[in-house]
Amino acid sequence: MDKPMTGVINANVVESDIIDDIFNNGVDLDYEAYIAEHGEEAAKDYESEGPTMLLGFQKNDEGLWDVDENAEYSLKYNGDYATIQVVHSKYVKSCCRGCSPCYPGQADLESNDGILDAYSLKKEDISEYADDVAKTNITEL
Repeated sequence: MDKPMTGVINANVVESDIIDDIFNNGVDLDYEAYIAEHGEEAAKDYESEGPTMLLGFQKNDEGLWDVDENAEYSLKYNGDYATIQVVHSKYVKSCCRGCSPCYPGQADLESNDGILDAYSLKKEDISEYADDVAKTNITEL
């Protein structure tokens, strides 16, 4: 199998533990940009209705974010669209279709009628209310 691509899933079909983990342990990129522009003293004034959050990444020597190969998942949460991009994972979903136009070159984890392999959440982290299609064809690497 070639390297899986990034998988995209709607945050509304993900177990709340994952969302809690993103917001409690993740990095808010919008906050970091705000502090870089306005300084630490402005932190109390920061507000964001649709943050961009990272979970399972680590900052490299250049100050950029790299996948943490030891993390179960490396996720990017997009608050504007309420989506989660699974950038790296110990789980892969097969038979995904392409995700476009919002996420070109990535795969729709809520599909099951394509030919793409994508990083995915494990079945247990997908809500019981999700369509069964989102939970099929997931294997551990």
